[in-house]
Amino acid sequence: FFFQAEDGIRDHCVTGVQTCALPICYLRPVLASRVLMVRPAAFGFSVEAAATNVFQRTSALGAEAVRDRARAEFDAAVATLRAAGVDVRVAEDTPDPPKPDAVFPNNWFSTHPDGTVVLYPMAVPGRRAERRPELLPPGRLVDLSALEAEGAFLEGTGSLVLDHDRRLAFACLSPRTTPLGLAAFAEATGYTPVVFEYELDGAPVYHTNVVLALGPDVALVGEAAVETLRPHLGERRVIPLSSEQLRSYAGNALWLATRTGPRVVMSRTGWNSLGAEAQTLLGSPILLDIPTIETIGGGSARCMLAELFG
Repeated sequence: FFFQAEDGIRDHCVTGVQTCALPICYLRPVLASRVLMVRPAAFGFSVEAAATNVFQRTSALGAEAVRDRARAEFDAAVATLRAAGVDVRVAEDTPDPPKPDAVFPNNWFSTHPDGTVVLYPMAVPGRRAERRPELLPPGRLVDLSALEAEGAFLEGTGSLVLDHDRRLAFACLSPRTTPLGLAAFAEATGYTPVVFEYELDGAPVYHTNVVLALGPDVALVGEAAVETLRPHLGERRVIPLSSEQLRSYAGNALWLATRTGPRVVMSRTGWNSLGAEAQTLLGSPILLDIPTIETIGGGSARCMLAELFG
C-alpha cells in the first residue's frame, strides 16, 4: 500500500505516527483524514433503537423542532471539522423511508487502510434502510449483511473499536454485537478480536465505542474494563472513565489525522465531563456541540463519523 502525497503537503506527508519528505511515501495511514457524514432528513427518537440503547432520551419538543435542531447541530459540526482541516464528505439522507438514526453512518459500513470496505448486519430492523451502496468508496467489498437472517449482528465501528496498526478488533458483546457477527468479521478481515462485556444501568452497553476510544498514545476506557483491556492497549496511557463520564459520551471519541497532527474529535459534553489531567493528555480537541443528537439519538461525535481510508 502506498500513499501519494497531495499537492501542498508533498514535503510533509503525515500518517499520524510518521512523517516523510519524499514525494511518494510507502506508509500505512493509521488515522483517517477524511470522513463521511450523513445530514439527517428525519432525525428523531427511535423507539425501536431505544430498546437496546439506554443513552436515548425522549424530548418535550415537537418532531419538527427536534429535526431542525439536529440539522443545525450537524451543519455546525461539519463546519467545525472542516475548519480544523478534516476533509468531510456530506451525503444527504433520503427522506423515504424516514430514518431517525441516519446521522450515524458508521454503524452500517467501514473502510480500512488496506482498501477493504465492510457492510454490516444491523440489529435494529428499521436501520437497515440506511445502507446505501452508492455512498461506498471503491474497494474489496465484504458484505456481512446476510447474517441478519441468522440473528447475528455487528454494527460497524459502533460495535468495533479497531486498532488498525495492530489489527485488533475490540468488541463489547451486546444484542447488537454478537459472537457470530464478530467471528465473520474476523475471518473476512484477519483482525484478531478482543472481546469483553460491559454493563451500564444494569444493561449491556449497546456499542463498544461508548466505552472505548483509541488514540495514538492515549486510550479512553470505561473504568470497569481497564484491567481487562490494558494488556491489549500497547504503550497507550489509559484514561479511566466513570459511569457518569460514559453517560456524557466522554468515551465516544475518534482521533483523526489533520495537518497539525492527530487530534481527537468528541462532543463538548464529553469533554466537559473530564478532569484537567485527562484534558491535558488529550491535547487540542475538536469539539462538537451536538446536545440534541446526543440526547435523543443516543450517540455522539464518533457515531457521526464514518472514516474514509485511502
